[in-house]
Amino acid sequence: MRRLWISGLCLAVVLACATASASASTTVPTWFECGKALKNGKTYTGRYSSKSCTPGSQVETGGKYELTEGIGKGKRFKGKGGKAILHVKTWLGDETVECASSKDSGSRALPNLETDVVVIYKGCKASGNRACSSAGEPSGEIEISGLKGELGFIAEPPEPVVGLKLESEANPGPGGELVALNCRGLSVTVTGGLIGVESRDVDTIGKESQTADLAGEYIGQRKHGESTYKPLVNIVGWAGEQEEISKEIEADEHGAIGKLERPILKALMCGQAIEELAGEECAPEAYAGADQTIVDKGEALMIRTNPEQSEPKRSLLIGEHVEHSFAGDSKTEEITPIKFVAQKAGNVEEVCYETGGYLFAPVETSLILAIQEYASGLPGKVLGEGTIDGKLPINTAACVTGLKVPVVKGKTYYLTFLPLGGTATYWYDKTEPVIYSVGHKMLTEGPPEKYDWIEEAEAAPISMWANGT
Repeated sequence: MRRLWISGLCLAVVLACATASASASTTVPTWFECGKALKNGKTYTGRYSSKSCTPGSQVETGGKYELTEGIGKGKRFKGKGGKAILHVKTWLGDETVECASSKDSGSRALPNLETDVVVIYKGCKASGNRACSSAGEPSGEIEISGLKGELGFIAEPPEPVVGLKLESEANPGPGGELVALNCRGLSVTVTGGLIGVESRDVDTIGKESQTADLAGEYIGQRKHGESTYKPLVNIVGWAGEQEEISKEIEADEHGAIGKLERPILKALMCGQAIEELAGEECAPEAYAGADQTIVDKGEALMIRTNPEQSEPKRSLLIGEHVEHSFAGDSKTEEITPIKFVAQKAGNVEEVCYETGGYLFAPVETSLILAIQEYASGLPGKVLGEGTIDGKLPINTAACVTGLKVPVVKGKTYYLTFLPLGGTATYWYDKTEPVIYSVGHKMLTEGPPEKYDWIEEAEAAPISMWANGT
């Protein structure tokens, strides 16, 4: 067992500053997978009898499968689309770049992200039949790489509409460049981002998902000199932002801010074609919108709009989430029991453990989590346990479910973890004694009170907790 002082910083080489949530959030759509449930003895503890976790296969108990936050094996998705059009509608008319087909690829990441997204368009032409291409690509081919995606609510539950926002990963935000096009006498630089509508995998497990980007007159009428026009743009912002966006649109219409500072598409067009229309080499940067639909295939996943649906309301019974100030690690086969006093009486149904802000190789590890009796100052009988298999990302809650352990308010218990096959990191706080025991492949190799315990008076409690009803 080893402690590291981090105090809110991320180590430059072996850890990355992460924004992944510690647990599924009810405020954002979240990636879920359907997998094998934990066992209590020989009995499965899941709530689904089907490996697709369909509503019709839901059972009260004993199901072989369970829905959990996850992205499967993390394989990249790939997709194809038909005709795609970029509209740049101004007082000069609707200048377009139209492509015959598209394809994309990328990776999913918890809780609601896509990373390393690449979109390739073929058969691309601008108005006037001018072939368009991006730098280094064949004539008529456009590649947009280095994109990141984020799921959000276009309309919130109970009737949710899920959207996917795409923007530059390296330069996110309104001014982030997406691609520069050369269209034989016309150059187009596209910045910002766009939000499309997600379907096919919303609240249902599926290997296919669909993203539809729909250009519309979402920001009303604009004026240039004596000319009026309605730009074509994509969906502007999430459901919770609409009141603020409405005020920004009104200010923009009256010339108060000039451009909406939102990740919506904008295009700067320059060249001979513009000079012939406007009398200047470049037209002022203008709003733009994309019309396209892409169907992706990949892991069997669900975008779950309410991660707590179909689950009983649980509350914190034992333990705590600690501040992300100090991080430590526990080596493989080290049992570490953390002493807590039960805050409430009830039945513990899940034990959770928050990983720290860095990783040690190997990062593939199993993690046993448990609740134990407090017996004369040492861990005693294991009251409930479960195992989490596979990679444990940084800053993420790992929970075992399916438990049913009655606890008494004010009584002391141990929440215990045991990594197998690799090092597990965690957050901790305060200076209190903590014990650990080395060389164990399971929690019940013998009476825990007879294990050889090592005391380390540097850090506790570790970020562990137990929820229940």
